[in-house]
Amino acid sequence: MQFFITLLEELKRGQVYPLYLFWGPERYLQQEAVHRFRSILVGEDNPFDFIDYDAETTTVEQVVTAASTLPVLATRRLVVVRNAPYFASKRAPQRALEAYLQEPAPTTCLVFCSEHSPERQQPLFRRLVEKGKAVEFSYLAPSDLLRWLHKQARLAGKSLSPEAGQLLLAAGPGLTSLRQEWEKVLNYAGECREITPALVEEVLTPPPEEVLFRVTEEVGQGHYLRALNRLRLLAEQEPPGVVLTLFLRQLRLVLVAQELLAMGKGEKELAQLGRIPLWVAKKILSHSRRFPPRQAQQLFCQLIELDAAFKSGREDFWLGLERSLWALWLDSR
Repeated sequence: MQFFITLLEELKRGQVYPLYLFWGPERYLQQEAVHRFRSILVGEDNPFDFIDYDAETTTVEQVVTAASTLPVLATRRLVVVRNAPYFASKRAPQRALEAYLQEPAPTTCLVFCSEHSPERQQPLFRRLVEKGKAVEFSYLAPSDLLRWLHKQARLAGKSLSPEAGQLLLAAGPGLTSLRQEWEKVLNYAGECREITPALVEEVLTPPPEEVLFRVTEEVGQGHYLRALNRLRLLAEQEPPGVVLTLFLRQLRLVLVAQELLAMGKGEKELAQLGRIPLWVAKKILSHSRRFPPRQAQQLFCQLIELDAAFKSGREDFWLGLERSLWALWLDSR
């Protein structure tokens, strides 16, 4: 969250660069930053000095022309280019843009937005950071997300219990999805002043990955019937083949995590090996500590066999899954 606070503090002090690259997965904060830039530099009611482009439908020449135009009513123009692909690797040369980045207009603030990380050795990126600033909009830490939720609750005149806040975090790591789920909960709550876990569970539809987190946790604790019921609920959203694939991937990550723990390694190595966000790696490591390694290996092998049998039509998916979980339960007695 500090990167966002620092950016806004610079803006309020009048420390504005002619070029910005907002990059990273946190799209909601990118949009909020653009909104603050418009409000301070241009004004909400000034349509002449604010240009909002989508790079997928806009040429580089259009962007350069807009950025080179003098402001009409404000001291600066704000030109925003969303889905900007120019700073990734292996891009064709963009001569017009490269020339502009070398000598940007002092009366324009040109902001590029992208979810993808830039190639730092790419010529256009080097040009941009010479005269401007690149800001990474990474996912916020869970503690920052909880603070955001509690602030929204206060603004709405509600109280949010710690358990309900944790349930809402299951919406995903980004503020975009969290905001959508919060609005659903808020609308459902109506005049009710307290947001409880029961209320959140009635509204929230957790993503498949979060359901699988809970399934592996329950299997590791021996709650096999509860895990099976949760998988059945997931099957209402996803076909059996997808459920099995997700379950196998989750178990594979648990096994990798257990091997890393045995080697004295942690979430950074798991995030790198599994190509997953750090917050996901932390949750998987937590589950892997409570999942008996022998049972994890046994269930993984059984699901590999079930996958082959299901795809060849030799076994019903749910019967095979029930058989695997019951075999695990009998083995643990």
